[in-house]
Amino acid sequence: MGLKNHMFWNLIAKDRTQQAYYWINEASVREALHIRKVFLYIQGSIREWIRCNPDLNFIRTVYDVRPYHLNLSNKGYRSLIYSGDHDMVIPHQSTQAWIKELNYSIIDQRRSWKLNGQIAGYTESYSNKMTFVTL
Repeated sequence: MGLKNHMFWNLIAKDRTQQAYYWINEASVREALHIRKVFLYIQGSIREWIRCNPDLNFIRTVYDVRPYHLNLSNKGYRSLIYSGDHDMVIPHQSTQAWIKELNYSIIDQRRSWKLNGQIAGYTESYSNKMTFVTL
């Protein structure tokens, strides 16, 4: 990849981060997500969304979380798996492939869910108390 292309993709990534920052901190979005308005810090509240630092120095020790998910699911824990419809890092098709490999039965077929009369995403429920949602 040439330097020009590398610089272009860095600008695109930076722009996506800025767009996400403004969107998630928008008052109407925070209200829709039931994020409390905060004047003073209250435990469990979020004043402002800040993106994770992608430059964190860590060593990946878990490459597949399916065994952990299956273990918790078999113990009766409910789970909500979600993906953004327009997520360009982990597209919802990849999440659906991950779910398919769990081999759970579908108990509630894929259907749309709405917010203010407009389709906001899709949901599907599986055995073992798992729900998949797209936003």
